[in-house]
Amino acid sequence: MSASGLRSEATARQEAVPAFVRARGRIAVEAVARGQHTFRADVHESGALRVRFPREHLRRLDATLVNVAGGMTGGDIFELEFCAREGAKLFISSAAAEKVYRSDGANAEVSVRLRAEPGADCIWLPQETIIFNGAKLVRRLDADIARDARLLACEMTILGRAAMAERMDILSWRERWRIRRDGRLVLAEDTRVDGDAATHLARRATGHGAHCFATLLYMGEGAADICEAMRRSLVDDETCEAGVSTFDGLTVARFAAKEGAALRASVMRCVATIENMSLPRGWHT
Repeated sequence: MSASGLRSEATARQEAVPAFVRARGRIAVEAVARGQHTFRADVHESGALRVRFPREHLRRLDATLVNVAGGMTGGDIFELEFCAREGAKLFISSAAAEKVYRSDGANAEVSVRLRAEPGADCIWLPQETIIFNGAKLVRRLDADIARDARLLACEMTILGRAAMAERMDILSWRERWRIRRDGRLVLAEDTRVDGDAATHLARRATGHGAHCFATLLYMGEGAADICEAMRRSLVDDETCEAGVSTFDGLTVARFAAKEGAALRASVMRCVATIENMSLPRGWHT
């Protein structure tokens, strides 16, 4: 047999999972205000993603995301778009933590686009993303918010399963945030972790042993006051390293913890300091 007739193990693995079996999903939701209440005006869902609207609050629209594929892996692509029209109150969460499994070569991609018109609230607060060893994830968040609208956006990421003593020695995680106010860029941020994440994050200057991280951003009236309230809520927190800063009408909080439960509890305390930002029922189960 000639050498040209042999296939490498990597090639065989890639061919074993053809592109047409990879998960695709798209959600697009438009929320409108009618009097003191918010309703869905337009909803699109396709592929592996679903969105449900539990009526837990009368004056806002809660959108709960469900991934019927049961997680993500290399080659999966999810696109999510949400628009809160003038005066609307839209709260987007997820039914459970998302899981990103080992990739056979391609990236798992998540793209989130948020828009809030004057007087609207747009809250992006999904539950945790748990990334398994060997995963490849590219996640993008783009938001365009009117000057007198409010945005609360948070992403919580857990690298590896502590209960399984999973070591993250193969990882590709890239995250990109672009936040605009009236079309003007006010925050641009990129995060990248490649290779042996456990070794990188063990250093004091990077993670100091933490493997659970979150970024929470608030944009709206009273951002400086909310910054001080968040700082007070974290004063006695010894289980999660956190810092909060405010600038240009934004308040940004960052968290690093060694346990997912500690990370979640700290984020919940910060969210509780913001007026009319009560968490949906799924966050308490």
